[in-house]
Amino acid sequence: MYVRKRVSRGTTPKRQVDRAAAPVCSVRRRQTYGPPRTRSNEKGKDAIPLNIEEIVKDYVERAVSMGVQGVVKEFKSVCSYRAPDNLYKYESFSKNRARNRYEDVVCLESTRVRLTQDVPPSTDYIHANWVKFEGHDRQFIATQAPLQNTIDDFWRMVFQERCPSVLNLTQTVETDKMKCILYWPQHAGSFNTYDKMFVNTKKIEYEEQCAIYTIELLPEGCSDSHIVKLIHMTNWPDKGVPASGRHVLRLLRMVVANKLDCGPIVVHCSAGVGRTGSIILIDIILRKLFSGERVEVRL
Repeated sequence: MYVRKRVSRGTTPKRQVDRAAAPVCSVRRRQTYGPPRTRSNEKGKDAIPLNIEEIVKDYVERAVSMGVQGVVKEFKSVCSYRAPDNLYKYESFSKNRARNRYEDVVCLESTRVRLTQDVPPSTDYIHANWVKFEGHDRQFIATQAPLQNTIDDFWRMVFQERCPSVLNLTQTVETDKMKCILYWPQHAGSFNTYDKMFVNTKKIEYEEQCAIYTIELLPEGCSDSHIVKLIHMTNWPDKGVPASGRHVLRLLRMVVANKLDCGPIVVHCSAGVGRTGSIILIDIILRKLFSGERVEVRL
């Protein structure tokens, strides 16, 4: 779960972003977008058919009937959400300021990813959080774009969790500002070593507004490599929207086509909140709709 909070001390640059968060809980099963199914409701009644077409139509009609002002009002109510005080703790974030891209985008202690592979003596910290939704089969890791001093941590996390895919939603430079360090070899057949992690780009494929890198990871002293797909979407501007929603749906289909039972999907933009949270929630909503669930905003 990600929450934005402005922190008064430190030298890390601040980022102005919408403030939103969502509660999380655990899930890990395999599922893809699919045809109608049946299920029993919570009260134990007989299985009922799920009329997906009707549910999708109701969802669209509700959004249209709200109008622009209604949608804006609902959005603001979501942005006003704040995690309970017992969850809103970020001690490790405060102790590792040099590893944080923005000082006002905190990494919650309760859901942060802990590094276990070749952990440095002083920390198991990386600015990354688990995102898990009740009733949703896929797990995500939402993280900031790597910094020069956290590239090795990023790849160690991907290897540790056996992540099948990394979704990169940002350019290295946007509006003349550095948003993401170049953390992977850009040419097929090229490789680099980040601390003790060997990173080899084996193949590159190009889709519309998207580059797909097949990357091999191999830690020093290990004979068991891991293959991950790095999917780089290049037409989603910071604080903006893609030119076409079709590109977002295509991106999600590529993720669905990849192995889902291997591990969580890593998603990042620059801060790991705006575009990152949007793509995760789009996936959540689509899965709910296509499994016959009605989508509502409840705080």
